[in-house]
Amino acid sequence: MAFLVPRTRVSAFVVANVLLLAIGCVQQDLRPLAGAPDADAELLTAAESADGSVQRYSGNFLEMLADPDRVIIVDFWGPHCPPCRQLAPELEKVVQDNPDSVSVVKVNVESAANAPLAMHFGIHAIPEMRVFVNGEPTEVLYGYMSASRIASRIEPSLRSVNVAAAE
Repeated sequence: MAFLVPRTRVSAFVVANVLLLAIGCVQQDLRPLAGAPDADAELLTAAESADGSVQRYSGNFLEMLADPDRVIIVDFWGPHCPPCRQLAPELEKVVQDNPDSVSVVKVNVESAANAPLAMHFGIHAIPEMRVFVNGEPTEVLYGYMSASRIASRIEPSLRSVNVAAAE
């Protein structure tokens, strides 16, 4: 049986780790936020929009993760990455579908200023998303995913935020 890999620059290391993660042989690398260097980032949120449209703000990475009432999806991406560009509208759909509980923070790992942050989290391939609740990592998502798949993967984190907000 042949395993087909798309004709892209994918290292054998990345393919092996994704396969091992998929079959449960490798645990997710949930590195803590503590000690992370600061970086430039873009925040996507629909909370402040009356019509539910996604608003974009540029700013400080660490400050963007400080919201305790939201699930924050950190998207490590690059402008020269086709799957990253395909993922962007899917992330916007997730934000629009959950305007009061989800925000996305986009970090361009191809920017030299953001390289220390990518190294801190051990980003080896993009797109890679890290899910945070109250500044704590809860999930790692690898590669392109549809909005519905992302929503299903962050559902436990959304429930924990909604329970905390109800108390």
